[in-house]
Amino acid sequence: MIRGVAVILGLAVGLAGAVIVGGRMAHLRALFADSLPAWTAGLDDSAGVLRGHGALRGADLRWHLAGVGWQGPEWSARLNTADWQASGTLRLPGAGVVVDGVNGVLPAVWLDANGRGLIAIDAGQLVFDGRIGAVLDGQITGQARDVTLGAAVPDGAVTLVWAGGGWRLD
Repeated sequence: MIRGVAVILGLAVGLAGAVIVGGRMAHLRALFADSLPAWTAGLDDSAGVLRGHGALRGADLRWHLAGVGWQGPEWSARLNTADWQASGTLRLPGAGVVVDGVNGVLPAVWLDANGRGLIAIDAGQLVFDGRIGAVLDGQITGQARDVTLGAAVPDGAVTLVWAGGGWRLD
């Protein structure tokens, strides 16, 4: 009986290790093509759990496993184009995606479909629904310049908070 449990446990750990080390987006697409979130379409077929890259809304997305913290695995992620770059630390609690330590420069259109201008982010946290990519919660502190998010945002130091389906000044 103990041998049987040890064999089953060994197989489970081995399979999990194989998926983590060798699993790729190509495998997920082959198995679950119709049920993957739309935002994963731009991820490269070779992207895996440990590291990967792809395109997200026209920007280059790259990540690598940075370590395992008390809340689970953490990935260092960078999103950039020729004109801007933002980075942060990703965690995956349940079906969500939490991005801590957000910093860099981000176009306002990434926060609001009608947004204009750039925000230099000093600190922030964003929480997304991993199934659809929608923002669930967030706070960003930084510097705004010629920014519009539905309404004009004053130039200078700003704190933006996600509330009621949109960003507001705090």
